[in-house]
Amino acid sequence: MNKLTIIILSVFWVTGCASTNSNTSSDSSSANVSNMTQEQWNEILIKSKSPVRLIKDSSDKGAIELIEVWAGVAGESGISERYQTMAFNNIKQRCGYGKDKFIESRIVRSDDSAMEEVWLFNDAKSYREDKVSGMTIYLQYDSVTNYIQGELFGKCHSGRGTSLGLGS
Repeated sequence: MNKLTIIILSVFWVTGCASTNSNTSSDSSSANVSNMTQEQWNEILIKSKSPVRLIKDSSDKGAIELIEVWAGVAGESGISERYQTMAFNNIKQRCGYGKDKFIESRIVRSDDSAMEEVWLFNDAKSYREDKVSGMTIYLQYDSVTNYIQGELFGKCHSGRGTSLGLGS
């Protein structure tokens, strides 16, 4: 629920800053949020390197409901052992779980300049029913400095998978 709140507040801020009408009310911002498409929501998640994406729930035929799923496709990590060790140590220090709780890597992006993966972990403190938490591992190569910079994105203890009803 915290993720959804942050996303909605971000959208309010973006739509408020992009508006040319100085009399824009919160009602029109709410309308903008409710009129957002799945692609627009996912664009926000992609830009923030969130470990989740929204997909349409096919079980509900009456309304369009978007549910959270882990980003990427399950596969073998392309990150070198050296950087994996550094990432696992960083996650262990930051979140309390590490390589011993690792489930799988999900490949989001892999090209010459950057790698983005979502790593899933068994996490007793996760707020999800399945007790799984996910972190985005992002590595970017800078050819000028010949240096690889790594960053982690996501909360240590993933929130419940949120859903968003977009109407019928």
